[in-house]
Amino acid sequence: MVVLMHGNVPDEWTRHESYYTTEYARWNGYVDRIAVLRQIAEIRAASVFSSWVIKGSHENQATKILDQMSGRGKETFKEIMSNLYKIAYICGDAYAEKIYEGNPEEGKIINLEILPSDNIRQVIQKGKSIRFDELS
Repeated sequence: MVVLMHGNVPDEWTRHESYYTTEYARWNGYVDRIAVLRQIAEIRAASVFSSWVIKGSHENQATKILDQMSGRGKETFKEIMSNLYKIAYICGDAYAEKIYEGNPEEGKIINLEILPSDNIRQVIQKGKSIRFDELS
C-alpha cells in the first residue's frame, strides 16, 4: 500500500505574472473563409442589439450622449457595441478605449474606439487580471 501525501502549499502559489493575448487574426481568418461562421456571428450580434432601448429617468440625456458617439468614422453606438460583440464572440475578448471630454474624473465619455484585440495583453496574477498593456 502506498500513501500519497502533499505538503501545505502557501496561497502565493504563483509569484510571477502570466500573460494572455487573443488570437483574433487567426480566428477571424476562419470566420472570413467559412460563410456559415460569419453568418452566425452576424446573426448573434444583430439579435442582441436589434432591440436596443434606453429606459429610465435619464433616458433623454443618455440617448443624446450615445447618439453623439461616432466610433471609427460614422459608427453609431449600437454599431460600436455590435462590432465589440462580434470580436468577443470570435476570439473571446474585445477592448475599447473610452474617450473623455476634458478630465476623465468628470466622467463625460464622448466616444468609444475599438482597439485591436491582438494588440492588447492581459497581465494576470493569481488568476485575476491586474492590468492591460498595449503592445504597440
